[in-house]
Amino acid sequence: PEDRARMDMVVGITDSYGYGALVGGVAAYHLFPDFVGGKNEGMRASGIANGRKVIEFAMQTKGASPFIAGDLSLADLFRPRPLHNGTVRPAVRSLVFPEGYVPGDSTAMTSLYEQMKSLLQGDLPVLLLGETGVGKEYLSGILHASSARRSGPFVAVNCAAIPAELLESEMFGIRKGTATGVVERTGSFQRANGGTLLLDEIGEMPLALQAKLLRALQEKRVQPVGGELVAVDIRVIAATNSDLQRRMDAGLFRRDLYYRVAGFVLRVPALRERKEDVAGLVEAFLRGFARETGKAVRGVTEKALRALKDYAWPGNVRELQHEVRRLVYLCPDGQALESSMISEHILLTPQPVDPATGEIPASLELEPNLGRLESRLIREALGRAGGNRTQAARLLGISRNGLAIKMERLGIKDSAASVESKGEPASRPPPRPQRRAE
Repeated sequence: PEDRARMDMVVGITDSYGYGALVGGVAAYHLFPDFVGGKNEGMRASGIANGRKVIEFAMQTKGASPFIAGDLSLADLFRPRPLHNGTVRPAVRSLVFPEGYVPGDSTAMTSLYEQMKSLLQGDLPVLLLGETGVGKEYLSGILHASSARRSGPFVAVNCAAIPAELLESEMFGIRKGTATGVVERTGSFQRANGGTLLLDEIGEMPLALQAKLLRALQEKRVQPVGGELVAVDIRVIAATNSDLQRRMDAGLFRRDLYYRVAGFVLRVPALRERKEDVAGLVEAFLRGFARETGKAVRGVTEKALRALKDYAWPGNVRELQHEVRRLVYLCPDGQALESSMISEHILLTPQPVDPATGEIPASLELEPNLGRLESRLIREALGRAGGNRTQAARLLGISRNGLAIKMERLGIKDSAASVESKGEPASRPPPRPQRRAE
Protein backbone atom coordinates (compact mmCIF):
# COMPACT_ATOMS: atom_id res chain seq x y z
CA PRO A 1 0.00 0.00 0.00
CA GLU A 2 2.84 2.40 0.75
CA ASP A 3 4.45 1.86 -2.67
CA ARG A 4 1.08 2.25 -4.33
CA ALA A 5 0.59 5.57 -2.51
CA ARG A 6 4.00 6.71 -3.73
CA MET A 7 3.16 5.69 -7.30
CA ASP A 8 -0.08 7.61 -7.11
CA MET A 9 1.87 10.62 -5.86
CA VAL A 10 4.26 10.45 -8.86
CA VAL A 11 1.34 10.19 -11.26
CA GLY A 12 -0.39 13.14 -9.58
CA ILE A 13 2.76 15.27 -9.70
CA THR A 14 3.38 14.80 -13.43
CA ASP A 15 -0.33 15.23 -14.13
CA SER A 16 -0.36 18.55 -12.21
CA TYR A 17 2.56 19.78 -14.30
CA GLY A 18 0.56 19.18 -17.47
CA TYR A 19 2.55 16.16 -18.63
CA GLY A 20 -0.28 13.68 -18.27
CA ALA A 21 -0.69 10.47 -16.34
CA LEU A 22 1.08 8.43 -19.03
CA VAL A 23 4.38 10.10 -18.14
CA GLY A 24 3.53 9.61 -14.48
CA GLY A 25 3.17 5.89 -15.14
CA VAL A 26 6.55 5.70 -16.84
CA ALA A 27 8.17 7.73 -14.04
CA ALA A 28 6.56 5.55 -11.39
CA TYR A 29 7.85 2.44 -13.13
CA HIS A 30 11.43 3.70 -13.03
CA LEU A 31 11.12 4.80 -9.41
CA PHE A 32 9.39 1.63 -8.17
CA PRO A 33 10.47 -1.27 -10.42
CA ASP A 34 10.16 -3.78 -7.60
CA PHE A 35 6.47 -3.02 -7.21
CA VAL A 36 5.84 -3.17 -10.94
CA GLY A 37 7.81 -6.13 -12.18
CA GLY A 38 9.77 -7.85 -9.44
CA LYS A 39 13.40 -7.64 -8.37
CA ASN A 40 14.90 -9.65 -11.23
CA GLU A 41 17.38 -7.60 -13.30
CA GLY A 42 15.87 -8.87 -16.55
CA MET A 43 12.46 -7.67 -15.47
CA ARG A 44 13.93 -4.31 -14.49
CA ALA A 45 15.41 -3.94 -17.97
CA SER A 46 12.25 -4.88 -19.81
CA GLY A 47 11.10 -1.25 -19.72
CA ILE A 48 7.86 -0.84 -21.65
CA ALA A 49 6.66 -4.39 -21.01
CA ASN A 50 6.58 -3.99 -17.25
CA GLY A 51 5.90 -0.26 -17.49
CA ARG A 52 2.56 -1.06 -19.12
CA LYS A 53 1.25 -2.23 -15.78
CA VAL A 54 2.00 1.09 -14.19
CA ILE A 55 0.71 3.00 -17.19
CA GLU A 56 -2.54 1.04 -16.98
CA PHE A 57 -2.69 1.97 -13.30
CA ALA A 58 -2.16 5.61 -14.31
CA MET A 59 -4.91 5.45 -16.93
CA GLN A 60 -7.35 3.88 -14.48
CA THR A 61 -6.70 6.38 -11.70
CA LYS A 62 -6.06 9.54 -13.70
CA GLY A 63 -7.93 9.00 -16.95
CA ALA A 64 -4.98 9.19 -19.34
CA SER A 65 -5.63 8.54 -23.01
CA PRO A 66 -5.23 4.77 -23.60
CA PHE A 67 -2.19 4.46 -25.86
CA ILE A 68 1.30 3.10 -25.56
CA ALA A 69 3.81 4.57 -28.00
CA GLY A 70 6.68 2.20 -28.69
CA ASP A 71 8.93 4.79 -30.36
CA LEU A 72 7.82 7.87 -28.42
CA SER A 73 10.85 10.02 -27.58
CA LEU A 74 11.45 11.54 -24.17
CA ALA A 75 11.00 15.00 -25.68
CA ASP A 76 7.53 13.97 -26.87
CA LEU A 77 6.68 12.38 -23.54
CA PHE A 78 7.63 15.45 -21.54
CA ARG A 79 5.97 18.06 -23.76
CA PRO A 80 3.40 19.92 -21.61
CA ARG A 81 -0.15 19.17 -22.67
CA PRO A 82 -2.73 21.96 -23.14
CA LEU A 83 -5.14 22.76 -20.34
CA HIS A 84 -8.87 22.24 -20.66
CA ASN A 85 -9.35 25.59 -22.43
CA GLY A 86 -6.68 24.75 -25.00
CA THR A 87 -4.00 27.04 -23.57
CA VAL A 88 -0.74 26.25 -21.83
CA ARG A 89 -0.02 27.94 -18.52
CA PRO A 90 2.52 30.74 -18.94
CA ALA A 91 6.05 30.13 -17.71
CA VAL A 92 6.86 31.75 -14.38
CA ARG A 93 10.53 32.15 -13.53
CA SER A 94 10.95 34.77 -10.77
CA LEU A 95 9.72 35.21 -7.22
CA VAL A 96 7.42 38.08 -6.31
CA PHE A 97 8.10 39.40 -2.80
CA PRO A 98 5.43 41.41 -0.96
CA GLU A 99 6.13 45.03 -0.07
CA GLY A 100 8.21 45.33 3.08
CA TYR A 101 9.42 41.75 2.96
CA VAL A 102 13.16 41.32 3.62
CA PRO A 103 14.39 38.34 1.55
CA GLY A 104 17.83 38.14 3.14
CA ASP A 105 21.14 37.52 1.42
CA SER A 106 22.34 34.54 3.46
CA THR A 107 23.40 31.34 1.74
CA ALA A 108 20.57 29.46 3.45
CA MET A 109 17.84 31.79 2.15
CA THR A 110 19.37 32.12 -1.32
CA SER A 111 19.34 28.33 -1.62
CA LEU A 112 15.71 28.22 -0.44
CA TYR A 113 14.62 30.81 -3.03
CA GLU A 114 16.36 28.87 -5.80
CA GLN A 115 14.35 25.79 -4.83
CA MET A 116 11.16 27.83 -4.74
CA LYS A 117 11.75 29.10 -8.30
CA SER A 118 11.59 25.53 -9.57
CA LEU A 119 8.10 25.17 -8.04
CA LEU A 120 6.40 28.12 -9.73
CA GLN A 121 5.21 26.22 -12.79
CA GLY A 122 2.47 23.67 -12.21
CA ASP A 123 0.57 22.58 -9.12
CA LEU A 124 3.10 20.36 -7.36
CA PRO A 125 2.08 20.05 -3.68
CA VAL A 126 4.65 21.68 -1.37
CA LEU A 127 5.40 20.91 2.27
CA LEU A 128 7.15 23.65 4.29
CA LEU A 129 9.03 22.45 7.36
CA GLY A 130 10.37 24.89 9.91
CA GLU A 131 10.20 26.16 13.47
CA THR A 132 7.54 28.55 14.69
CA GLY A 133 8.17 32.11 13.53
CA VAL A 134 10.43 31.39 10.53
CA GLY A 135 7.87 32.79 8.07
CA LYS A 136 6.26 29.71 6.53
CA GLU A 137 3.02 31.56 5.75
CA TYR A 138 4.96 34.42 4.11
CA LEU A 139 6.78 31.92 1.91
CA SER A 140 3.52 30.20 1.00
CA GLY A 141 2.11 33.56 -0.08
CA ILE A 142 5.23 34.22 -2.17
CA LEU A 143 4.84 30.88 -3.94
CA HIS A 144 1.23 31.75 -4.70
CA ALA A 145 1.91 35.33 -5.83
CA SER A 146 4.72 34.13 -8.08
CA SER A 147 2.79 31.28 -9.70
CA ALA A 148 0.34 31.05 -12.58
CA ARG A 149 -2.44 30.97 -9.94
CA ARG A 150 -1.58 34.46 -8.68
CA SER A 151 -4.87 35.91 -9.96
CA GLY A 152 -6.78 33.42 -7.81
CA PRO A 153 -7.38 33.54 -4.05
CA PHE A 154 -4.86 32.59 -1.38
CA VAL A 155 -6.59 31.01 1.62
CA ALA A 156 -4.82 29.91 4.80
CA VAL A 157 -6.26 27.49 7.36
CA ASN A 158 -4.54 27.01 10.72
CA CYS A 159 -5.28 23.39 11.56
CA ALA A 160 -4.03 23.81 15.14
CA ALA A 161 -6.03 26.93 15.98
CA ILE A 162 -9.49 25.59 15.06
CA PRO A 163 -11.25 23.14 17.42
CA ALA A 164 -11.33 19.60 16.00
CA GLU A 165 -15.15 19.51 15.89
CA LEU A 166 -15.23 22.68 13.75
CA LEU A 167 -12.27 21.98 11.47
CA GLU A 168 -14.19 19.79 9.02
CA SER A 169 -16.85 22.43 8.35
CA GLU A 170 -14.14 25.11 8.15
CA MET A 171 -12.27 23.16 5.48
CA PHE A 172 -15.11 21.62 3.50
CA GLY A 173 -18.08 23.84 4.35
CA ILE A 174 -21.52 23.11 5.79
CA ARG A 175 -24.99 23.30 4.29
CA LYS A 176 -27.84 25.26 5.81
CA GLY A 177 -30.24 23.18 7.87
CA THR A 178 -27.72 20.43 8.63
CA ALA A 179 -28.62 21.03 12.27
CA THR A 180 -30.90 23.41 14.10
CA GLY A 181 -29.69 26.97 13.79
CA VAL A 182 -26.84 26.10 11.41
CA VAL A 183 -26.24 28.66 8.65
CA GLU A 184 -24.55 27.78 5.39
CA ARG A 185 -20.82 28.37 5.26
CA THR A 186 -18.45 27.92 2.36
CA GLY A 187 -15.37 25.87 3.20
CA SER A 188 -11.77 26.90 2.69
CA PHE A 189 -11.34 24.49 -0.23
CA GLN A 190 -14.12 26.21 -2.17
CA ARG A 191 -12.97 29.68 -1.20
CA ALA A 192 -9.53 28.82 -2.58
CA ASN A 193 -10.96 27.52 -5.87
CA GLY A 194 -8.72 28.65 -8.73
CA GLY A 195 -5.95 29.62 -6.31
CA THR A 196 -3.86 28.22 -3.47
CA LEU A 197 -4.83 26.67 -0.14
CA LEU A 198 -2.35 26.73 2.76
CA LEU A 199 -2.90 24.03 5.38
CA ASP A 200 -0.84 25.47 8.22
CA GLU A 201 0.22 23.21 11.10
CA ILE A 202 -1.06 20.18 9.21
CA GLY A 203 0.77 17.94 11.66
CA GLU A 204 -1.80 18.83 14.33
CA MET A 205 -4.79 17.75 12.25
CA PRO A 206 -6.97 15.09 13.94
CA LEU A 207 -6.38 11.61 12.54
CA ALA A 208 -10.07 11.11 11.65
CA LEU A 209 -10.07 14.22 9.46
CA GLN A 210 -6.83 13.23 7.72
CA ALA A 211 -8.66 10.46 5.81
CA LYS A 212 -11.23 12.97 4.49
CA LEU A 213 -8.47 15.38 3.53
CA LEU A 214 -6.63 12.63 1.66
CA ARG A 215 -9.76 11.76 -0.30
CA ALA A 216 -10.37 15.42 -1.17
CA LEU A 217 -6.81 15.82 -2.43
CA GLN A 218 -6.94 12.61 -4.46
CA GLU A 219 -10.30 13.26 -6.08
CA LYS A 220 -10.09 17.06 -6.21
CA ARG A 221 -13.60 17.13 -4.82
CA VAL A 222 -14.92 18.06 -1.38
CA GLN A 223 -18.13 17.19 0.38
CA PRO A 224 -19.57 19.91 2.61
CA VAL A 225 -21.20 18.66 5.80
CA GLY A 226 -24.75 17.76 4.79
CA GLY A 227 -24.11 18.47 1.10
CA GLU A 228 -23.09 16.90 -2.22
CA LEU A 229 -19.61 16.53 -3.69
CA VAL A 230 -18.19 19.72 -5.22
CA ALA A 231 -15.23 19.83 -7.63
CA VAL A 232 -12.37 22.18 -6.70
CA ASP A 233 -9.31 23.37 -8.59
CA ILE A 234 -6.61 24.31 -6.09
CA ARG A 235 -2.93 24.01 -5.35
CA VAL A 236 -2.19 22.80 -1.83
CA ILE A 237 0.71 24.00 0.28
CA ALA A 238 1.12 22.44 3.71
CA ALA A 239 3.27 23.70 6.57
CA THR A 240 4.22 22.39 9.98
CA ASN A 241 6.73 22.73 12.80
CA SER A 242 6.06 19.13 13.86
CA ASP A 243 8.34 16.16 13.26
CA LEU A 244 6.04 14.37 10.82
CA GLN A 245 8.27 11.29 10.63
CA ARG A 246 7.98 10.83 14.36
CA ARG A 247 4.22 11.40 14.25
CA MET A 248 3.89 8.83 11.45
CA ASP A 249 5.91 6.31 13.48
CA ALA A 250 3.57 6.98 16.42
CA GLY A 251 0.48 6.47 14.24
CA LEU A 252 -0.61 10.11 14.59
CA PHE A 253 -0.16 11.09 10.95
CA ARG A 254 -1.08 9.06 7.87
CA ARG A 255 1.78 8.06 5.60
CA ASP A 256 -0.39 8.15 2.50
CA LEU A 257 -1.40 11.72 3.33
CA TYR A 258 2.26 12.64 3.80
CA TYR A 259 3.12 11.34 0.32
CA ARG A 260 0.20 13.32 -1.06
CA VAL A 261 1.18 16.69 0.45
CA ALA A 262 4.98 16.26 0.32
CA GLY A 263 5.39 16.52 -3.44
CA PHE A 264 8.37 18.76 -2.68
CA VAL A 265 9.69 19.46 0.81
CA LEU A 266 11.17 22.87 1.62
CA ARG A 267 13.06 23.26 4.88
CA VAL A 268 12.92 26.86 6.11
CA PRO A 269 16.09 27.75 8.09
CA ALA A 270 15.85 29.12 11.61
CA LEU A 271 17.09 32.68 12.18
CA ARG A 272 20.08 31.43 14.18
CA GLU A 273 21.17 29.58 11.02
CA ARG A 274 21.31 32.81 9.02
CA LYS A 275 22.71 35.40 11.42
CA GLU A 276 23.96 37.51 8.49
CA ASP A 277 20.34 38.45 7.75
CA VAL A 278 19.68 39.92 11.22
CA ALA A 279 21.03 43.40 10.42
CA GLY A 280 18.80 43.78 7.34
CA LEU A 281 15.75 42.56 9.24
CA VAL A 282 16.43 44.95 12.13
CA GLU A 283 16.79 47.88 9.72
CA ALA A 284 13.54 47.04 7.91
CA PHE A 285 11.56 46.53 11.13
CA LEU A 286 13.01 49.73 12.59
CA ARG A 287 11.88 51.79 9.59
CA GLY A 288 8.41 50.29 9.66
CA PHE A 289 7.82 50.82 13.38
CA ALA A 290 9.33 54.31 13.25
CA ARG A 291 6.63 55.20 10.71
CA GLU A 292 4.04 53.53 12.93
CA THR A 293 5.03 55.64 15.95
CA GLY A 294 5.94 58.81 14.04
CA LYS A 295 9.38 58.82 15.66
CA ALA A 296 12.70 59.79 14.13
CA VAL A 297 14.87 56.86 15.22
CA ARG A 298 18.51 57.33 14.26
CA GLY A 299 19.40 53.73 13.61
CA VAL A 300 20.90 51.23 16.03
CA THR A 301 24.24 51.35 17.84
CA GLU A 302 26.95 48.82 17.00
CA LYS A 303 26.81 47.32 20.50
CA ALA A 304 23.04 46.88 20.33
CA LEU A 305 23.23 45.28 16.89
CA ARG A 306 25.94 42.89 18.10
CA ALA A 307 23.72 41.83 21.00
CA LEU A 308 20.81 41.20 18.63
CA LYS A 309 23.04 39.17 16.31
CA ASP A 310 24.47 37.06 19.14
CA TYR A 311 21.09 36.01 20.51
CA ALA A 312 19.77 32.60 19.33
CA TRP A 313 16.17 33.82 18.68
CA PRO A 314 14.17 30.68 19.55
CA GLY A 315 11.07 32.50 18.30
CA ASN A 316 12.89 33.31 15.04
CA VAL A 317 11.94 36.28 12.84
CA ARG A 318 8.66 36.83 14.69
CA GLU A 319 10.48 37.22 18.02
CA LEU A 320 13.02 39.61 16.46
CA GLN A 321 10.20 41.69 14.98
CA HIS A 322 8.47 41.98 18.35
CA GLU A 323 11.72 42.96 20.07
CA VAL A 324 12.50 45.71 17.53
CA ARG A 325 8.96 47.04 17.87
CA ARG A 326 9.40 47.20 21.63
CA LEU A 327 12.75 48.98 21.21
CA VAL A 328 11.29 51.60 18.86
CA TYR A 329 8.48 52.35 21.32
CA LEU A 330 11.04 52.70 24.13
CA CYS A 331 13.52 54.78 22.15
CA PRO A 332 13.39 58.55 22.75
CA ASP A 333 12.58 60.56 19.63
CA GLY A 334 15.71 61.51 17.70
CA GLN A 335 17.99 58.90 19.31
CA ALA A 336 19.39 55.54 18.21
CA LEU A 337 18.45 52.16 19.66
CA GLU A 338 20.97 51.31 22.39
CA SER A 339 21.93 48.01 24.00
CA SER A 340 20.61 49.20 27.39
CA MET A 341 17.09 49.19 25.91
CA ILE A 342 17.24 45.52 24.83
CA SER A 343 15.22 42.99 26.83
CA GLU A 344 17.15 41.60 29.78
CA HIS A 345 16.71 37.94 28.80
CA ILE A 346 18.43 38.65 25.47
CA LEU A 347 21.40 40.38 27.07
CA LEU A 348 21.81 37.75 29.81
CA THR A 349 21.53 34.66 27.59
CA PRO A 350 24.96 32.96 27.61
CA GLN A 351 26.53 32.83 24.17
CA PRO A 352 28.24 29.76 22.70
CA VAL A 353 32.03 29.71 23.04
CA ASP A 354 34.39 28.52 20.30
CA PRO A 355 36.31 25.64 21.96
CA ALA A 356 39.31 26.31 19.70
CA THR A 357 39.78 29.93 20.77
CA GLY A 358 37.72 30.36 23.94
CA GLU A 359 35.93 33.25 22.24
CA ILE A 360 32.36 33.71 21.04
CA PRO A 361 32.32 32.64 17.37
CA ALA A 362 31.17 35.17 14.79
CA SER A 363 29.11 32.48 13.09
CA LEU A 364 27.36 29.34 14.31
CA GLU A 365 27.86 27.55 10.99
CA LEU A 366 28.94 24.03 11.84
CA GLU A 367 31.58 23.35 9.18
CA PRO A 368 34.02 26.23 9.84
CA ASN A 369 33.73 25.85 13.63
CA LEU A 370 34.38 22.10 13.44
CA GLY A 371 37.34 22.76 11.16
CA ARG A 372 38.92 25.10 13.70
CA LEU A 373 38.38 22.62 16.54
CA GLU A 374 39.77 19.76 14.45
CA SER A 375 42.86 21.79 13.57
CA ARG A 376 43.54 22.66 17.22
CA LEU A 377 43.19 19.04 18.38
CA ILE A 378 45.52 17.78 15.65
CA ARG A 379 48.18 20.38 16.51
CA GLU A 380 47.86 19.52 20.20
CA ALA A 381 48.24 15.79 19.46
CA LEU A 382 51.28 16.41 17.27
CA GLY A 383 52.81 18.52 20.02
CA ARG A 384 52.30 15.85 22.67
CA ALA A 385 53.67 13.18 20.33
CA GLY A 386 56.74 15.27 19.52
CA GLY A 387 55.78 15.38 15.85
CA ASN A 388 55.33 11.61 15.50
CA ARG A 389 52.24 11.19 13.30
CA THR A 390 51.72 7.57 14.30
CA GLN A 391 51.56 8.46 17.98
CA ALA A 392 49.47 11.56 17.25
CA ALA A 393 46.98 9.47 15.28
CA ARG A 394 46.77 7.05 18.19
CA LEU A 395 46.02 9.93 20.58
CA LEU A 396 43.28 11.18 18.24
CA GLY A 397 41.78 7.73 17.80
CA ILE A 398 42.20 7.72 14.02
CA SER A 399 44.49 6.00 11.54
CA ARG A 400 47.83 7.50 10.50
CA ASN A 401 46.50 7.71 6.96
CA GLY A 402 43.39 9.55 8.18
CA LEU A 403 45.57 11.99 10.08
CA ALA A 404 47.65 12.71 6.95
CA ILE A 405 44.50 13.41 4.94
CA LYS A 406 43.14 15.75 7.60
CA MET A 407 46.44 17.60 7.87
CA GLU A 408 46.51 18.14 4.12
CA ARG A 409 42.90 19.32 4.08
CA LEU A 410 43.44 21.73 6.98
CA GLY A 411 46.82 22.95 5.70
CA ILE A 412 48.72 21.74 8.77
CA LYS A 413 52.50 21.37 8.26
CA ASP A 414 54.86 19.76 10.75
CA SER A 415 58.60 20.02 10.40
CA ALA A 416 59.01 16.67 12.10
CA ALA A 417 57.46 14.69 9.28
CA SER A 418 60.77 13.94 7.57
CA VAL A 419 62.42 12.71 10.77
CA GLU A 420 59.41 10.60 11.65
CA SER A 421 59.62 8.74 8.35
CA LYS A 422 62.10 6.39 10.00
CA GLY A 423 59.59 5.65 12.73
CA GLU A 424 61.29 7.81 15.36
CA PRO A 425 59.85 11.02 16.75
CA ALA A 426 61.69 14.25 15.93
CA SER A 427 61.76 15.11 19.59
CA ARG A 428 60.34 13.48 22.63
CA PRO A 429 58.32 15.35 25.24
CA PRO A 430 60.19 15.80 28.52
CA PRO A 431 59.56 12.99 31.00
CA ARG A 432 57.01 13.73 33.66
CA PRO A 433 58.45 13.95 37.22
CA GLN A 434 57.84 10.86 39.33
CA ARG A 435 55.48 11.41 42.28
CA ARG A 436 56.87 9.82 45.45
CA ALA A 437 54.53 7.79 47.57
CA GLU A 438 53.74 9.48 50.85
